[in-house]
Amino acid sequence: MASRRVAERAGFQEEGRLRSYEEFQGRRADLIMYALLATDRHDQRGTLRGKVFTGIGDYARWIERYREYYRVKTGMSLFPGTLNVRLDRPYELPAGKVIRLEGAEYGSRVSVSILPVRLFDRPAFVLRPDLLQGASAEDAADRLATLEIATDVKLRDVYGLKDGIPIFAVFRRD
Repeated sequence: MASRRVAERAGFQEEGRLRSYEEFQGRRADLIMYALLATDRHDQRGTLRGKVFTGIGDYARWIERYREYYRVKTGMSLFPGTLNVRLDRPYELPAGKVIRLEGAEYGSRVSVSILPVRLFDRPAFVLRPDLLQGASAEDAADRLATLEIATDVKLRDVYGLKDGIPIFAVFRRD
């Protein structure tokens, strides 16, 4: 099943099975439980963890306005909006893995770091705007604990995501 492959590729391990646990599409189905521990080796190789939360919706207009610039940088036409994820801990994007969209390239004073990741086995990108000069320490801390993830679809709708759902994004290797 596709959802099992996604969990396993993200480093989850099967922890248990409840046989004939629920009815699904007219038949009894097992419930398979997975876990990913902080001590699991995969976690040190590029998995980001957090929970979905509702943002202010501001990124949608920027992706729409600068659609072509993002397409050139990512090779993908991004859905105009991001999935907001609050991380378990602050996270600096790895300098050697990011793609830069410099403000001067598109006539803005804000540059954006773009980190290729995989989410639900789908290519996606973490978009992180640089802080403006004079930003508060609170803004800086919030920026490090937040991911804005963009891809070609509205992730909330395609995957039925709601606030509070745990998310695991894995660095792309390609």
